[in-house]
Amino acid sequence: MKLSLLPSARHHSTSASARSMRRSSTGAAAPRSPATLPRLPVPDLHQTLKRYTQSLVPFFLEQEARGGPSHHTALKTAAERADKFEQGLGLTCQQRLIVPDMVLQGRSSSVLAGITPWQVRRAAWLIHRTLEFKHKLDRQDLYPDTTHTGVWFRETVSKMFNVCRIPCSQCDTLSTPSLSASDSRKVLVMVHDWLYAIEAYDIDGTPIAPNEIEQRLRRIVQDAASRIQGGERAVPVGLLSADTRGRWAENLQYILSLSSTNHSTFGTIKDSLFALSLDHYTYTPNVSDSTLPPVTRQHL
Repeated sequence: MKLSLLPSARHHSTSASARSMRRSSTGAAAPRSPATLPRLPVPDLHQTLKRYTQSLVPFFLEQEARGGPSHHTALKTAAERADKFEQGLGLTCQQRLIVPDMVLQGRSSSVLAGITPWQVRRAAWLIHRTLEFKHKLDRQDLYPDTTHTGVWFRETVSKMFNVCRIPCSQCDTLSTPSLSASDSRKVLVMVHDWLYAIEAYDIDGTPIAPNEIEQRLRRIVQDAASRIQGGERAVPVGLLSADTRGRWAENLQYILSLSSTNHSTFGTIKDSLFALSLDHYTYTPNVSDSTLPPVTRQHL
């Protein structure tokens, strides 16, 4: 659910978000770095040294044939040196490496505001694939109404994008999609309770490339990190949506009555394609919770 606003007491935070929206959505495209091959996995050190010593056997045999030491003696000496390296300098070098999982996945050790570069990249591809799916629906390349497996999906397709759930006193309502609105081509991004919006389509209406989405997300994360370093902290208005429906509906109307800025922010929330949350933490459910049904615990 896309619910988060900023009260008038934090107009400067909302303005900063708006500036970041403009920088992310209308700024010039960042220069693209040349494509690089993915990093290879780091092999096991012991197996590497074992293969290395075995590769020396032909040289030891050649030396033995020329009157040198026995190849068995030379191989034993090389194996002892390999063991010494593995237990000494080799072990130290491996301990000084970045987390092996990060090396395997090509991650960087630089983390901004608790958001990792790999997390940003995965989010960019998630956005891109979702936009591709919507693009195929719009071009009628997919027909949920006419496929056997898509019958259950037909009622959901029209409510997947550019729709927001709005609380009311008796029941929630869904906002009416406004495809002509300027925010209907944007994706809402939440970082540390701040709201940003990035353009998701090119001028010709095609989804933006994943690397460009990644660059825009990185600029958002950098902006959030600089604000945190400067002592700023967003008001977590989204927590109000956890209240009862009636109370949250009253609070929402009160927040909207505070300023036109809040109305504008709420308009972006309502009209945006969908929302993405870049969390700086990992939620770990309590699997041993006795209040959870057995079926639920099996999926945790």
